[in-house]
Amino acid sequence: MIRNAKKNHLQDQVLALSEQQQQRYFGHLIEDDSPSSIQKYTEQLLRTRYQVVDEQLKQNSWIDEDQFLEHYYTAFTQQHYLKHSTITLDEAVIRLFNRHLFIEKLPVASLAFLLIDEIQDYTPAQCTLLLTLFPRAAFTMVGDENQAIFNSAIDFREIQEIFEANNQSVTRYDLRTSYRSSGEITKLFAKLANHTTMSIMPVRPAGEPPRFIRFENELEWLATITPFIKKGRQYTILTKSHKEAAFLEEYLKGQTNQLPFPVYSIDIAKGREFDHVILYDVSNEQFYTTQDKRILYTLLSRGMESMLVTYKKELSAFF
Repeated sequence: MIRNAKKNHLQDQVLALSEQQQQRYFGHLIEDDSPSSIQKYTEQLLRTRYQVVDEQLKQNSWIDEDQFLEHYYTAFTQQHYLKHSTITLDEAVIRLFNRHLFIEKLPVASLAFLLIDEIQDYTPAQCTLLLTLFPRAAFTMVGDENQAIFNSAIDFREIQEIFEANNQSVTRYDLRTSYRSSGEITKLFAKLANHTTMSIMPVRPAGEPPRFIRFENELEWLATITPFIKKGRQYTILTKSHKEAAFLEEYLKGQTNQLPFPVYSIDIAKGREFDHVILYDVSNEQFYTTQDKRILYTLLSRGMESMLVTYKKELSAFF
């Protein structure tokens, strides 16, 4: 702008402005027509004229990111891209990836080391983006494939392939010791581990064996857990879904006029630990898919001291 404001033909445009135009652009009439003053007026005129363009350049709004995404999606999958009202996590990652590679580098620090927890919950797109943003970083990734409870799950073999494709060597260490749960609880969830050849060894004493209690309806379920409520232990109730957790909270408040124990769905409880756990409705109707098996593994491994597994009518076939 400053360099262009010095050009004679642009300054001539300022001098040729009508009084009405001067009022519109500057808010007053030009009184000082010295070279330095005219240069300032010229710069102000240019900024006013190109303000919209300048803002669009700064915000990259002139680039059609949807077309970018559609082009690469179609090229990669050989399928037509269907745009949704709400973008998915991977779509957001791809947009960031496109901006970084083709539009403007994302302002990230140059890291020597990067630690990623819960790596099993990352997608291939996220792993690729991190490798692109931090090409010189040494990655340490921690996770448990058996706790990949979300749709964005990735197995460790695929992670290794992504890193090796980016000239990064990967060394895998399998940690097979359980420090959180009692021996009996560890023995129970270890049976659900995907890698049957990998034994999980508990450090803590055996403790109480997990209990399994059948119920027909919610009223009977409440009756089965009431004796445990009276023991004075601080139990935590865990459910498979948000919907179940919300239902149980309202149901318990309605039946007991209070919420005796906290109730969490697995996505909230994941990564946490609780002394005494009650699992709600581990029935065959609720837990039967491969993903359900991982959810059940994660639910069971939240418990430290005692575990009460309740189920409606028929226990899950995973036991």
